[in-house]
Amino acid sequence: MKAIQFKNAVGVVGNHHEVLSLLGGQISYVGTSKPQQIAISYRRNDFNAEIHFGDWIIEKDNKEIVVLSHDEFLALHSISLETPNLNQIIHDAIQKIIRDEKRQGSLLS
Repeated sequence: MKAIQFKNAVGVVGNHHEVLSLLGGQISYVGTSKPQQIAISYRRNDFNAEIHFGDWIIEKDNKEIVVLSHDEFLALHSISLETPNLNQIIHDAIQKIIRDEKRQGSLLS
């Protein structure tokens, strides 16, 4: 997974060179020279989304692309840090079943 924050580098221009070198694609700026009046979009293959300074562009497995606001990214990041690993959850559930089976087996014998 690759993730990069689209930042305001100088004036109304963002760090599009960094974004494009990591993810490829194309960033377009349309509008006047006032930052509030510029529409910025990120496009790659069939994906096209409006982006804003501060947004995070995330690519998973070289195909899926998601654009999150900075607040959405922080919320997702905090959830993923607090959520146990799925492999660990499955492992723990299997171990509990094995322990329960052994306990029942020893009680029956």
